Amino acid sequence: MTHKSYIHNIIFFFAALILTACSSTPVLEKDAVEPTVSLPKDIPDNGISKNNNPWEGFNRHMYYFNAKADQYVILPVVNGYQWVTPEIVQDGVTNFFSNLGEINTFFNSVLQLKGERALVTTCLLQIRLLVY
Repeated sequence: MTHKSYIHNIIFFFAALILTACSSTPVLEKDAVEPTVSLPKDIPDNGISKNNNPWEGFNRHMYYFNAKADQYVILPVVNGYQWVTPEIVQDGVTNFFSNLGEINTFFNSVLQLKGERALVTTCLLQIRLLVY
């Protein structure tokens, strides 16, 4: 393989990592009831309710859409990801995105002139990159 092929493979690997559904479904307690969402029948046609909220009609429809998208698209993808992906890979993805958050912490500390915090964040990030 040429040097260019390695770079393309690395880019493809990270793109695939980023595009995978890296979220998880919450574990429900034994006595928990799974939530169900139903669109109320009494939505006014003009979108204005007794509370005089002009966005209520839109918000209700958007919430219903998001709940159904979550139920029929997002959660099946997450469940498939969890079923297919080994635990160690899931941990690696979690650690990768956690480390990305540390970069924001570093820049925030630098902009706030908190040198000690920026130094600690830099050291933690380097250690995590070596360990993970």
